[in-house]
Amino acid sequence: MQTLSTDIFISFIGIDGSGKSTLAKIVSENLLKKDKKIKITYGRFIPVFSRFVMFIGRKFFMKKNNDMYENYEQYQTNKKITMQKRTILTKIYFSLIVAEYLFEVFFKIIIPRKLGYSIIADRYVYDTIINDISLDLGISIDE
Repeated sequence: MQTLSTDIFISFIGIDGSGKSTLAKIVSENLLKKDKKIKITYGRFIPVFSRFVMFIGRKFFMKKNNDMYENYEQYQTNKKITMQKRTILTKIYFSLIVAEYLFEVFFKIIIPRKLGYSIIADRYVYDTIINDISLDLGISIDE
């Protein structure tokens, strides 16, 4: 019988509704049956400290169409234009986002790994890069 290594890191990525959370739950339940120390984490970026900066940016720099829920496509277009005009603020904004995300990864993944936990990640860095940062920069597959 083959035994599992204690160094397990599994990440599920994919489009919304593709079953990432379900798979993460099933895999973690099976690993728990094998007496593994498991930590399930949501690996996508969740702004906490930078939420205030985002609010200020929407209020003062995106004066029109700054409600992403009202017209998301127009919101993204305005956000892209605003970020292209204010390159220094954009660099500060992304530095803050990256620093906060690294902080999250440290506490969600690195520390638990050091404590001997196997990590099952529902989403991970790739989702944040593809769905958040690339959209904010206006990068698409076509470019």
